[in-house]
Amino acid sequence: MYLYGTKGDRVPLARFVPPQGAQRSFQLIFPRRYKDKEILRPEDKSLNLEFSGIYMEFKADKMQFNGKVEY
Repeated sequence: MYLYGTKGDRVPLARFVPPQGAQRSFQLIFPRRYKDKEILRPEDKSLNLEFSGIYMEFKADKMQFNGKVEY
């Protein structure tokens, strides 16, 4: 599992929280900074998640509040 920012950095998973009991949800936790820089900035177009051969794109403009990226 990796996150890919617009600059092409491949950010490794920091922590995985598995489902508890009958829950189906889990958490993927990635660092906000990687190699001493923010992974996602307001000027970036998207953030991509690679998960077991599946790629998901998250649009950065949909993740902003008052001009700041929130996630």
